[in-house]
Amino acid sequence: MYYVDGHNPLAQFVLRDLQFAMFRTGVPWRCYSFADLPRLDMSPFKVVVLPNLFVVTPEKRKLLEEKLLRDGKTIVLPFAPGIITNGRYDPANIELLTGVKVDEVSRPPQPQRAIYKDRGEWTSVFLTRPQMPSSLLRDIFRKAGIHVYCEDDDPFYANDELIALHSGKGGERTFRLPEARKVKELFEDRTVSDLPVAEFTEVFEPMETRLYWLGRN
Repeated sequence: MYYVDGHNPLAQFVLRDLQFAMFRTGVPWRCYSFADLPRLDMSPFKVVVLPNLFVVTPEKRKLLEEKLLRDGKTIVLPFAPGIITNGRYDPANIELLTGVKVDEVSRPPQPQRAIYKDRGEWTSVFLTRPQMPSSLLRDIFRKAGIHVYCEDDDPFYANDELIALHSGKGGERTFRLPEARKVKELFEDRTVSDLPVAEFTEVFEPMETRLYWLGRN
């Protein structure tokens, strides 16, 4: 990010706005620094979003190939990934990483497109714009085989035993689970289903947050 003016909207698009969008995709996710990559086990992850990979050095490229560009993963690369490669700024460098030919990185607004490329051991998803709304990300995740718990663009959290949702507008919300579980709402100490279910619907009041425990058989 030192290569980007801190006052440039690009910094907000690829950092702050992306995190807000991720919380609204209806999938569980984690956030790491690229510096964490050497010591991370990336085998559980089907999709990795690299929002600000503007600079690729030989060392970074080697690490990407060892940890991410493999095992059938889907790698999301927005706007200008690798545009500075081996110390040289050139839009043609984007093709080296994504497989998509880019003649010019356009600043003015242009349509956001997700361009898929089969890279052999992995799939590249090049985004033509830095903005990544939750609907776009959710579609990418679904195509990669990731389970989507909820599709209502509400702030959402999930792990193996808990799911939580905050509804600003209120109304019905339907949750789809990867497998049938017993469900209990913890804030109200209320049983939603004492039999395992793979899907359930709840009615939320405006500005209400609920936390559900998912019990096994």
